[in-house]
Amino acid sequence: MIIRKHKRFLDAALIFTGILLVLFAFPRPLSAGEPASPDVEFCLSCHSNKDLELVLPSGEKRSLFVEPETFARSVHGGKLRCTDCHSDISTYPHPARSFKNLREFSLAYQETCKSCHFDNYTKTLDSVHYALLAKGNLKAPLCVDCHGAHNVSRPGVPKSRISATCSRCHQAIYDLYKRSVHGEALQGGNTDAPACVDCHRAHNIEDPRTSSFRLNTPELCARCHTDEKLMKKYGLSTMVLQTYLQDFHGMTASLQKKQQIAPSVVTAVCTDCHGTHGILAATNPKSPIFKFNVPATCGQCHEKVKQEFVASIHGQAVARGNWMAPVCTDCHGIHTIKAPTDPTSSVAAQALARTTCVRCHEGVRLTQEFGVPSSRVTTYMASYHGLASELGSTVVANCASCHGVHN
Repeated sequence: MIIRKHKRFLDAALIFTGILLVLFAFPRPLSAGEPASPDVEFCLSCHSNKDLELVLPSGEKRSLFVEPETFARSVHGGKLRCTDCHSDISTYPHPARSFKNLREFSLAYQETCKSCHFDNYTKTLDSVHYALLAKGNLKAPLCVDCHGAHNVSRPGVPKSRISATCSRCHQAIYDLYKRSVHGEALQGGNTDAPACVDCHRAHNIEDPRTSSFRLNTPELCARCHTDEKLMKKYGLSTMVLQTYLQDFHGMTASLQKKQQIAPSVVTAVCTDCHGTHGILAATNPKSPIFKFNVPATCGQCHEKVKQEFVASIHGQAVARGNWMAPVCTDCHGIHTIKAPTDPTSSVAAQALARTTCVRCHEGVRLTQEFGVPSSRVTTYMASYHGLASELGSTVVANCASCHGVHN
């Protein structure tokens, strides 16, 4: 009995000691509206002077001015004391510090944030930014470069500020993005639109030049484009990922992802056709998937085929701006592209007359507009070749056998 009581006393003492350690190990947050602590007021008695600055050996000047109202409105205002971040300064006059330049000044405080934000700090260690910093690139962004120092506000408020922040280093990319469908929507206040961190993440940013990032692009885009509620809002299909993964490009990308194929042989992913930061609506004449731009877009990979198509009667009609002329996607599909040897492909030998060429060459519209005879498919299907094709022959002549494919 005495032993059990003694044990309970020890347990209670340990718990109490633990609480005291937590209370004294971390600064007590001040409640909203509580006046700044005497410590902060003491520091501001000097640092509210707009002329206070530090001249570094490099000749650069570091302002030591802190706007009291700005700090008070920040997420740290009313919660942290100056010495919680500037733990190396506890006396006045301050101890001498030997910073050669402004960047060295910022780097000296890089580790400060991790005392409170350890999870996000560890994420940065896996980022492309930290990799650059570790290689000696001092221009790689630190916490303060994105979040600020004494003016830290809630991230993503407003959401458009995220991309504006990234533009400090990535201005050319931001200029493309702000003119895109995503950028214009976000700048217009639509928070459904993705900002940089929605695709690239915030602290553990992956190098987008790697093959793994490229091959993860379909799943990345699918976060929004398979969301039924979100896509219904804008009248967009949610089937894009499913159809892409079933087509030639998607199946190849999945295989390459599984086998970790080198980036030089990676197949087409979303960004190769739609663009990356400058994505435009399909109805925009500048979009790579605007009808008249499709041959050039597909030609990025299929250059020889593009040259044949451009010289063909279809390609010449497209060049003249004829909307009725077919481009690659009219015959091959968009996200449902399959190899010609696949029996379910729209350009398989058995499908050409029955489902693909028939769309244009069976009706009377081509006759009325351009004098091209109609019922071509009907007469073919009634011929020896057509009947053999209907019976399942894969070697009998079809439309492309006589007329050519892309030429």
